[in-house]
Amino acid sequence: MQDTDARGSSPAFLPPQNGSSHRSSGYVPGRIAPLRPPPPSQSHVSAEFTSARQEARAMFASSPPGQHRRRAEANRYKNTLICFAVSSFSLFVALGIFMGIASKYAPDENCPDQNPRLKNWRPGKDPEKKVIIKKGDLFRLNSDATVHSITIQDGGLLVFGDDKDGSKNITLRTRFILIKDGGMLHVGAEKCRYKSKATIILYGKSNEDADVPEFGKKFIGVGPEGTLELHGHQKLSWTLLSKSVNFSGLACGHYAFKKNFSRGLNVRVIDQDTASVLEVLKFDTHEFSEESLKLQNLLKNRSPGRIIAIAVGDSAAKNLLEETRVTIQNLLGSKFVRGLSYRQAWALVGVIGGGNSSCNESVRDYENHSTGGKALAQKEFFTVDGQKFVVRAYSEWNDGVPISGFQVEPVGGVILNLLDDVSSWEPGDRIVVASTDYSMYQTEEFTLLPCPECTKHQVKVKVSLSVILIATRVLVQQGPSDALQILKNFTSVHLSYVELKQMGQQQIGSYPVHFHLCGDVDEKGGYSSKTYLDGLSIHHCFSRCVTIHATNGLLIKDTIGYDTLGHCFFIEDGIEQRNTFFHNLGLVTKPGTILPTDRNSTMCTGIRDKVYGSYIPVPATDCMAVSTFWISHPNNHLISNAAAGSQDAGIWYLFHKIATGDSHSLGIETKSELTPLGIFYNNRVHSNFKAGLFIDKGVKTTNASADDPREYLCLDNNARFRPHQDADPEKPRVAALIDGLISFKNNDHGAWFSTSQNHEMYLLRFNVNTYLPLLFLFLQAKYNRDGHSYCSSQGCERIKIVTKDSAKGVSNCMAKAYPKYYQGPAVIKQMPVKTTVPCTKCGTTQMLFTSDPQKNYLLVQINLSGKNELSRGQQAFISVNNTMFSFKDNGILVVVVDACTGTVSGNNLFSGVDIKRVGGYLKSGIPQRYVKNITDKFALLEKAKPLTKILQCCLSLQKETEPHVVAPLCLKEE
Repeated sequence: MQDTDARGSSPAFLPPQNGSSHRSSGYVPGRIAPLRPPPPSQSHVSAEFTSARQEARAMFASSPPGQHRRRAEANRYKNTLICFAVSSFSLFVALGIFMGIASKYAPDENCPDQNPRLKNWRPGKDPEKKVIIKKGDLFRLNSDATVHSITIQDGGLLVFGDDKDGSKNITLRTRFILIKDGGMLHVGAEKCRYKSKATIILYGKSNEDADVPEFGKKFIGVGPEGTLELHGHQKLSWTLLSKSVNFSGLACGHYAFKKNFSRGLNVRVIDQDTASVLEVLKFDTHEFSEESLKLQNLLKNRSPGRIIAIAVGDSAAKNLLEETRVTIQNLLGSKFVRGLSYRQAWALVGVIGGGNSSCNESVRDYENHSTGGKALAQKEFFTVDGQKFVVRAYSEWNDGVPISGFQVEPVGGVILNLLDDVSSWEPGDRIVVASTDYSMYQTEEFTLLPCPECTKHQVKVKVSLSVILIATRVLVQQGPSDALQILKNFTSVHLSYVELKQMGQQQIGSYPVHFHLCGDVDEKGGYSSKTYLDGLSIHHCFSRCVTIHATNGLLIKDTIGYDTLGHCFFIEDGIEQRNTFFHNLGLVTKPGTILPTDRNSTMCTGIRDKVYGSYIPVPATDCMAVSTFWISHPNNHLISNAAAGSQDAGIWYLFHKIATGDSHSLGIETKSELTPLGIFYNNRVHSNFKAGLFIDKGVKTTNASADDPREYLCLDNNARFRPHQDADPEKPRVAALIDGLISFKNNDHGAWFSTSQNHEMYLLRFNVNTYLPLLFLFLQAKYNRDGHSYCSSQGCERIKIVTKDSAKGVSNCMAKAYPKYYQGPAVIKQMPVKTTVPCTKCGTTQMLFTSDPQKNYLLVQINLSGKNELSRGQQAFISVNNTMFSFKDNGILVVVVDACTGTVSGNNLFSGVDIKRVGGYLKSGIPQRYVKNITDKFALLEKAKPLTKILQCCLSLQKETEPHVVAPLCLKEE
């Protein structure tokens, strides 16, 4: 409070009184309030207040007037600062508390279930209730529900509720969910993934209710202007083993031995590092004392740390010398061997030099031809790879029969060592281990066990190879159901980390995921966010995995297709383009019945309702083509995929002469035989019955008739892949690049190509045991091609390549081994030394170029022309994002591209004497750090004589402010 002296000078601050009776209305702590008239003098408080005022006046009156003013001003200034500090501190504390509370309880705008406009919806269980969610209906499903069907339309919204702990597990049972005309269904979001477990069960029988037009009976359907967003908890979808898994988890497999009447001491010597049984020995110490000495010498001569297992068979005590007993006691830590008697059952497992702590033994007395059970000794150990195993030895008499035996086997599960970080996988998750043999049916399923000793690259299973996760947090199941089907003009469809099981039926259009006649579903189709399927687990389904039907620009990423019928990843009509398959895995792709190419030999001859007359299909030529990846147009991209087991082929490229199916009426020209191959990079194929990779053939595009009684869409030998620039046969041919194919243990062919190209060189890569040999094959047609003709001027030429792996000897592939075909290398260049430490002064601050399909690609095309091509008017060129730089003269063309933006920042042609200036230009015109390898390579190439065509393309990414890509093209006369 404050007061004034008698002369009306500055206010004096007085201590506050108890209570609040003197506070004015609108009082705020920390602010100066004007003095109010005192209450009546009779009040005790008033008396104290008046006395205080009088004391203050007396104090001020006794001082000189100037000093009084200065002291009053100083006190006022001091108290003002104190008041300001206190009020500021209080304000910040209050603000901090408010912000903390606000941040704790404020809804996350990325989470659809935290929309404040949502109303909690609990429809209960009513199988006859047909729910329509329309305009103004914004529902949050918070509990289990069973209804007949759900239609979401006209701006209606249904969101699955969630919580931070992931404990709100919701199961919705319905016959179908139809989303159209502005309707929306959300389970999580890309930036706010669903933490609980959401399960949608589609129930009902095929003979119940009528079909919904274009969708069927049991389905999740997205019509025009519909939105479907399903986003489960993100987990690694699949990975590879980093170490081989041997039978039972041990390098040598498990060991078991059991025998009756094996008199004496039966001994096993076991390697502690690998769990392998090194020695199998028997010492008849009952009959011969020499056997006792042999056992003694064995134990003394074996290395410390070796595991020893001993079991008595029949009897072993009669001539077991005392010194041998002492040796066993000292080296293995036995407590019972000194007292071992006639026909006692005794078993021991110990470690040489390990003492009592490493020994486990058991003894049982013999009485009435029995020991009353086993003398069982067992001890657990770890291999150098961390695998836990147990060694057991046992001995007994049972109804007059002496029995002894041993076991060595893993315990507590088998640890799998994996290539990627799998810390997102949890105990209880189901995984599949793909076959690494010729048969896809060696695939096995496991449940993950708790493994506190595992690293982030390890898991433990109960009992070898790509490993996949088949359990996720968002599940759509129960079947056979019709499909999750999407139609054209949808608003938004994004699915990530969703599990689909028991979906699809063996009828056209009924597939687990079906994009039906959707057209362009990326930026080209007007979608700001590219439509994608990411991390789906599709398993134990009855018809295909993902069907792309007259749809372009779809991204399928990290998706699993396991144990399905018919073509798994299926491109349908032969007009679908620009779709990207990135890091997907398909395995155990079994035959189906829908199309002739889905069928095996029995189905092929048994299903004849669509052939003409009495024609009997020929399985080898009409059917038997079921594939994990069925690619009916070459302008699609396959990057880092794995086809790990199909009845016929892993990846099959085929070529439709015309559009088929529903697309036939659209009148779209496919030009599939002439279209250049899309990106094919780093794919692997194994355990397929017919072929790993197959590029050949087409399908029959006419209905069955008397002229051709075969079924529509059966396999046909009517197409050959012959890609041309812009799919124009009048323009130059372009190469089909198969970059990074790993193919192994496919029964018939690792890869089959049937094209009309005259290839100059293939690089074939095989996986053999633990090393990767590279086989370079130089192939040249005997006759030149006349223009762009189908074959050479003298007809088609075929070359058959056969590789054999013989264990009789090792060939160095030099002249001595193959004198007729030996060709010396033009240049020998040592491989760079492998980097053993992280690179600290290289690279760039951001990922500029990547095979990730969600990143933009920089399209660079380089075309070389020799003398013959130049004489026909064909120019050499470098094209960057369809901007072409061409030249006709001999020389070197260098194009410099900004690696961050993809724009061309310069191009220079060096011809004649100017060629000598290339090195200087690269050193001075471009940052030196990334041109060193280019100049070195040019110097090396110039020494190779004769030099016909040189193609040198270098991508260099660095930390400079203006990183570039250099694409030099060098051309010399033949």
